Amino acid sequence: MAAYLAGTVQEHERAAGGWQAEWPVVAGAIATTGSALSAIAGAVEGLAVYPERMRANLEATQGVIFAEKVRMMVQAAIGREAAEQLLAEASREALASARPFREVLRARPEIASLLTAEQIDSIGRAEDYLGVAEEFRKRLLEE
Repeated sequence: MAAYLAGTVQEHERAAGGWQAEWPVVAGAIATTGSALSAIAGAVEGLAVYPERMRANLEATQGVIFAEKVRMMVQAAIGREAAEQLLAEASREALASARPFREVLRARPEIASLLTAEQIDSIGRAEDYLGVAEEFRKRLLEE
């Protein structure tokens, strides 16, 4: 990439040497991209999804894996740093006590007061937290 960017600064009316020097760089970038795509295709072909194992992995975290979801829900009210600090403490507590994250959040008034009971109940449902995956899926289907 450095060689390609260095070649973008050209003299007026661009001499033959500059653009000829870019050819191997562009060819290398194309070959590298093709290799990466081939490796990804191979990985996807052998991919096996085990929903029960995925659920067990989520449950092993006591729900703490959803701390980011909670942060996004409360940061507008208290700011990102404060939300991160509160949730870090709640996460440590949930993991140390082996209590579900939702229970820890309910027991902490500084967090529970920012969320409805329904929001707290929905925290551990992975189906409700897909981020922007749906937007990406729609874009791909439109293309």
